[in-house]
Amino acid sequence: MMDGSINLKESDFPASYILTMPKLDLRSDNVHCYTFDEYFKCYKDKIFVSIRRQWVGQSSKSEHKRALGLSKKVGNTPWVFNDVVGSPRTGWRNESEVPKSDRKTVYIIFIEVKDK
Repeated sequence: MMDGSINLKESDFPASYILTMPKLDLRSDNVHCYTFDEYFKCYKDKIFVSIRRQWVGQSSKSEHKRALGLSKKVGNTPWVFNDVVGSPRTGWRNESEVPKSDRKTVYIIFIEVKDK
């Protein structure tokens, strides 16, 4: 979480703090800055893991691009499947752009914090 990301690897400038704030109703009393240990202590009972899937070939440009990028990284192989499981709500790209045979299902694991 503090050292880098799956796409960029280890950062030359790792984070020292975690800044939190609500999406709406931003005020000076609801913006907080934590060290990792402080953050974990504060949120440890609200942390959960979620799994999300995306597809290479789905019509959403950003989701397709993310799935395509993740699918090309060798370290992600265990999470990339050549068979298509499910279907994106937005539908599929035109077959001339991404043939059915090139579609893939890519799973991403997120660590999230419950909002309340």
